[in-house]
Amino acid sequence: MIEGKGLDELKKYRLELISRGIAAGEIPDETFFGHHLFCIKDPDGNGITIYTSHSIY
Repeated sequence: MIEGKGLDELKKYRLELISRGIAAGEIPDETFFGHHLFCIKDPDGNGITIYTSHSIY
């Protein structure tokens, strides 16, 4: 979970990861139980979901 609560913070964090060479999935338009999210994989191939603490509507 990132510190930011909104979609803009999540997009910024995703771009930071991409700039460091980490492949990051797209952020879906819909929320998951009120959270925006995207997925990455660790070096062993395990999935990691990164999401906001709460969506701002």
